[in-house]
Amino acid sequence: PTRRSSDLGNVQFDYNFKYKVMGAQLGYWFKVGRLNLTYGARLSWHSDFDEHRFGISPNVGYKFMQAHFQLGVHLMPPNTHFEEVNTFYASLRWVFINDRKIEKKGR
Repeated sequence: PTRRSSDLGNVQFDYNFKYKVMGAQLGYWFKVGRLNLTYGARLSWHSDFDEHRFGISPNVGYKFMQAHFQLGVHLMPPNTHFEEVNTFYASLRWVFINDRKIEKKGR
């Protein structure tokens, strides 16, 4: 049987217009097996331009063709002055493939 697997790193930027909070994430996820479930984590940074928050965000997702849906949680140290970061998040992204290399066994 063929074992499907893939892994990917990504960089993401975001901005919350309501609270004027900017963020950036550096993430990695991988998929193993035929169920198309993905597992990963992100290192995150958020700033309200006065204070900064850093954290880690484990996530789980489902990948179908080029669509990738992820659910995760931001784990950050407590901060009483800067709380405008979502604890839980959901993301949906479309993956663009430049070149796909398929190897066939036995040829």
